[in-house]
Amino acid sequence: MRLPPKEFAARDGRRFVVRSARANEAGALFDHYLLIRAREPDVNVEEADEWMASADSVRRLIEGLDRAANGFLLVADAGGIVGALSIEGGRFRKVRHVGEVGVSVARGWRRQGVGRRLMETAIDAARTSKELSRLSLRVFSSNAPAIALYESLGFVVEGRRPGHLRIRGRDEDLILMGLPLR
Repeated sequence: MRLPPKEFAARDGRRFVVRSARANEAGALFDHYLLIRAREPDVNVEEADEWMASADSVRRLIEGLDRAANGFLLVADAGGIVGALSIEGGRFRKVRHVGEVGVSVARGWRRQGVGRRLMETAIDAARTSKELSRLSLRVFSSNAPAIALYESLGFVVEGRRPGHLRIRGRDEDLILMGLPLR
């Protein structure tokens, strides 16, 4: 699913565009993802040295989601990728209607409205899909700003996996959240 670009202003006045990712920027998107994993080990399940992706696998992901009726990949572009959001619908018939959300925002762009604009754009697009009827996501229990954002957009906590994560020797819960689209 391809979406038209939308321009926004960050809280600090910087401009950015939310749009569908392009296959020819797979390398830049890979670099964004890798940097997030390297700098933010407390908000990603896999760390940079465990992430088994490549620019080519990101390109295949973009191309596959472009063809999908139940998924897409958005970027926040400010002259470079400063955020990304994917919705990947289930592959099997019984779960094709559920889109799993993954979102990341570069450190210098956090708390500026980029995550909110990515999420709002994605939710609006998901509501137009004939395939998707609900969204789900997972978030670390310590990520209070993300949880507050998701709740403000209508997501509700549907479950908690106590001690599911071990971060620098301490156990942390994984929160499961969902949003019905209809």
